[in-house]
Amino acid sequence: MALTCVRCGREAPLVDGRLCAECYLDVYGLGRGPDSIELIVCPRCGSFRYGGRWVEAAGEGYREALALLFQARFRPAEHVAYYRVEEVRIREDEALVHVIGKLRGDTVERAVTYAVRFTVKHRVCPSCARKASGAPLAIVQVRGYGGRLDEEEEKLLEAAIPAALRGVEDHVIALEKVKEGYDVKTTDHAAARLLASRLKSLLAATVKESFKLITQRRNGTRVYRLTVSVRLPFFSEGSIVEYQGSLARIEEISSGRVVVRKLGSTRRRALTVEDSWRLLKKPSIEEDYNVIVTSISPNWIQIQTLEPSYNYLELRVEEIVKEGEVREGKYCKLLAYNGRYYLLC
Repeated sequence: MALTCVRCGREAPLVDGRLCAECYLDVYGLGRGPDSIELIVCPRCGSFRYGGRWVEAAGEGYREALALLFQARFRPAEHVAYYRVEEVRIREDEALVHVIGKLRGDTVERAVTYAVRFTVKHRVCPSCARKASGAPLAIVQVRGYGGRLDEEEEKLLEAAIPAALRGVEDHVIALEKVKEGYDVKTTDHAAARLLASRLKSLLAATVKESFKLITQRRNGTRVYRLTVSVRLPFFSEGSIVEYQGSLARIEEISSGRVVVRKLGSTRRRALTVEDSWRLLKKPSIEEDYNVIVTSISPNWIQIQTLEPSYNYLELRVEEIVKEGEVREGKYCKLLAYNGRYYLLC
């Protein structure tokens, strides 16, 4: 219902029973912002203090920091339904903060620009200080299934490391190759945990954590060093494993899932990393031959083993698990395991 605005005299919907939307904005704006803002910025990495902690900057100069600090101290007017900081422009030592919001009962969004003076103080953040001193707050120790990384495990890890480190490089003090594997030293716990989580997702590794007290600050706060142990499994994509008493192949490892398929079957099953370590076993293959298929009949398959024996074998069809297309003249792999033959072609 349109009433008369007590300030301008126009007949218009009233926001608070007295003022129209335009006059309400003239008197109250969308709220009250801070008169000034003090920025504390790390001169090395550009991160800034916000809410009692250091926040990584998104590469927008001071605009992101000013927007967050302004919004944290902004007090909306009584009849503002919602608001947001839309844009921050910097003019010398003054920030022009563009705020958009909607008044209760109003049909459109309104915009108000606030001019706020700001000062910048430089202080080295704890992460950069630790990086400069070389003292890590966390260590990720990557090891192989049997302890020391073997050649195949090292290749898998070297391929996975770039993706695992993406976005946390600035928190890495050192990536060291040691006798047992790799040690990744980081400036904070979160980066170490994220790195370990990604290696678990990419390689189906297990992750364990332990803490050690390294110092106690003057205010009584205890500082602990986190050690994250990452152990690679015995398998990787393409590996032959034992699953539920039969030979199976690892089809895929991704997103924290291990996809396994029994040889001779088309059914795939996705296991969690924890279940894969519990259910998959390293098989002890009883016989392993490179062979060529020489003859096929309805009931028998005849094969010849290659170097060094060149023997002929006749195997009943029901005794063989066939993987791939089996035809005369094709070179294949013959495995004997748990009382069965597996012909991989």
